[in-house]
Amino acid sequence: MCIIQPNSLASSRWDAVAPRRPAGLFLLLAGLGHLYFVLAYNPPEPDFGDFFIAPYTVAAVFIALGLQSSVSFLSRIFPAPIPLLASLALTLFALLPLASLWSNGPRLDLSAGNDRLALGAYTLRQPLATGAALLADPKRFAAPYYLQISERLRPDLEIMLLPDEAAYRAALDERIAAGQTVYLARYLPGLGAGYSLRSVGPLAEVSPAPFLTPPAIRHPLSATLAAGVDLIGYDLEPLDLGPASPRTFALMLYWRAPRTPDASLAVYLRLLDSSGAAAWQDSGALPVNGLYPTNAWRPGETISDFRLLSLPPTLAPGPYQLQAGLFPPFQSVKTGWADVATLPVTAPASAPEPPHRLRARLGENWLVGYEAPETALPDAPVTVTLYWERGEAETVTAFGETRSLAAWPRGAIVPAAYTLRTPPDGEALALTVETGRPARCGWLAPETAGCALPPIRLAGEALPAGAVNFDDQLVLRRATLETPEVARGGVVRVTLEWQGLRTMAESYTVFVHLVGPDGRLYGQRDYWPVEGTRLTTSWPPGEIILDPYTVALPADAPPGAYTVHIGLYRLETLQRLPVLNAAGAPLDDKVVLPGLTVR
Repeated sequence: MCIIQPNSLASSRWDAVAPRRPAGLFLLLAGLGHLYFVLAYNPPEPDFGDFFIAPYTVAAVFIALGLQSSVSFLSRIFPAPIPLLASLALTLFALLPLASLWSNGPRLDLSAGNDRLALGAYTLRQPLATGAALLADPKRFAAPYYLQISERLRPDLEIMLLPDEAAYRAALDERIAAGQTVYLARYLPGLGAGYSLRSVGPLAEVSPAPFLTPPAIRHPLSATLAAGVDLIGYDLEPLDLGPASPRTFALMLYWRAPRTPDASLAVYLRLLDSSGAAAWQDSGALPVNGLYPTNAWRPGETISDFRLLSLPPTLAPGPYQLQAGLFPPFQSVKTGWADVATLPVTAPASAPEPPHRLRARLGENWLVGYEAPETALPDAPVTVTLYWERGEAETVTAFGETRSLAAWPRGAIVPAAYTLRTPPDGEALALTVETGRPARCGWLAPETAGCALPPIRLAGEALPAGAVNFDDQLVLRRATLETPEVARGGVVRVTLEWQGLRTMAESYTVFVHLVGPDGRLYGQRDYWPVEGTRLTTSWPPGEIILDPYTVALPADAPPGAYTVHIGLYRLETLQRLPVLNAAGAPLDDKVVLPGLTVR
């Protein structure tokens, strides 16, 4: 039908359809051109992909017109029964889009689950200075700009999206020199050398003068942590970002340093359960979205430091003690923590939806779903999440581990994550859930010792020695410095070889930074992999991705031995992916590649 309509318009008798022939040719060429454009130029970047119209919308128009042409043609041959048949054909055709309303409607309704839009609204509700400039990266630009245009939220703000780091830095310097307040919603390193920074909600305010006047603090504290830094208070409130991000809190910490610390310290957060054991701990982050290290603080200024606290769905409900600590990056210890607040954690308002549903009774609990990758690398860690419905039993055993369900209410869906390891050879990792109790793995199924899940197929090459694991999401197999020696003002070329460990739900940004002999940053390249054409969300597990980078070095860069810092981060939060050791503990948030000499 899609072909009949343009052809009928283009090939019918000229005397009958002469006025319609140009329209048919135009529709045919426009449809083919649109189809080619979408298929040939559809990079998986959010800047472009969100604005493409799927080709089936154009095809639907052609189908309807083609159906109309077919009915008109048949009516000239069989004039009597055609009106009835035409009505029936058009009715059946109309059922196609009508059926999609109830099948696709819930998937298209983002009114209750758009966490980016909710975070954008929360950002614009902050006490931002009138007429200020907001410099944002592509992902964090969209929601505030949409709300400003469509809902007229903060129309006085100048929300800016610029092409590169140099343009952002030039715009920042120019506006501050003119007396305009500037907020950052992106990563822009090296600002601490000439500016003071503090958090205003998720944004970072940049100022040429130190922030010596303390703000209003809802909950004052008095705790001295590492390097004599005082934690003087906090603000904490639940943040509703929709069902996609349940149990999320907005935390603001307030710091004051009588003198500038000698070292750069990271802020760590953790939760202690009722027994005093650490139930959760983050991987640490530098203050003010990683933009204002402690060794750049001015003496006596008050630093507000925002943290978006997203608790994992596996964390059991109950009261927890929230603690904060200042430690060297990736060196958190058991002592030196300060109590911040008691944080009541409740079960999610809506039950988590398992990607793969099933209904199996194992002992006194029900297994209602699971999440596992379809493929994995040989001899590599893999995470399998089982979704249990809390029954009479207070514990459940699977994959040799016993987990407590006592804190969860009866009937709650409890996700439990298990870390397994794939075999070094073979075809697959077999998955069988056994609890030590009789199992019924389906309706009217006989009792068995356990329930088998689909196996995880082994795909791709095993990791080479020295491969670097980023948060069990992907690995850096190799980093090659193509230009070990370069003149000032020249170009440094680095080739990265990545391999995904699993299907990734987040699009991570790669950074390649050139750090000079004095420890300062002299060149950087932050972008999506392979010039933005291979987002991490599109990587099949096991595929090897070659990712070249070119980083310009300024002409006034000092000569000497440089290092290249390589890593990844999430644009929305600027949170870097931690580098994990063999035991799964974080070691760093970057790979340091030596061997670069600048003449």
